[in-house]
Amino acid sequence: MKKLNEVIDCLKRVPGVSECILTLTYREAADIAEAFSALEKRAEAAEKKLENQEPYGWLVGLPGLYPTFTLDYRNVEQAIKAGGYEITPVFTRPAPAVGLAELVPEGWKLVPIEITQEMVDANFEGVCKGGIQSGYRAMLAAAPEPE
Repeated sequence: MKKLNEVIDCLKRVPGVSECILTLTYREAADIAEAFSALEKRAEAAEKKLENQEPYGWLVGLPGLYPTFTLDYRNVEQAIKAGGYEITPVFTRPAPAVGLAELVPEGWKLVPIEITQEMVDANFEGVCKGGIQSGYRAMLAAAPEPE
């Protein structure tokens, strides 16, 4: 992930992508490819969830003209029979892509911006028992999970 972030930072800084030169080891390139593959799988899962979601309504219109919004599927059926209409389903909210936990790379954890008292207490106990690393691990373990 570190190398992927480096690539992204480089691409943001340079006006022309061809001017961005990076050296990647085979392992780093494979890690980046693996990360993109995982993102692609998540996107496919999100599309499948969206396909199963019922639309709230539809936009129905002729190409190049402003469409009309309808809640009544009979209007959609009429447009389908007439032919030539563009029909776009409208959803009240998008289907969730994936659970938040699935977005966090392995070996990482989401933590709150503001430290909680439980995290402070766990860190103190961990440091007293086994040093800074122990305190850090205890603090991460005490961090609340996102909803």
